[in-house]
Amino acid sequence: VALFGPTSELNWGPWMHPRGAVVVQDYSCRPCRLDGCGGSKMSDCLWTISPEEVAYAFERVASGVTAEETSASSLFVLNSFEMNRTE
Repeated sequence: VALFGPTSELNWGPWMHPRGAVVVQDYSCRPCRLDGCGGSKMSDCLWTISPEEVAYAFERVASGVTAEETSASSLFVLNSFEMNRTE
């Protein structure tokens, strides 16, 4: 399970690993690659990922749900909703 804020999951993600899960928030400014929002050293896109979203992703991976079963290259959790990523 990987969490991404200002960096791109496409560059640093689990690279189409069938048991990988990526958790991101849907901010129009991400990936910005900046060191925090407005010079704050805190990235809203990362800090707003909830523990429930992380737990959901972990439960899916731990229970054996794979990207292959969802016809995707990796399992995405976006704002508490699952997305299939196909590239």
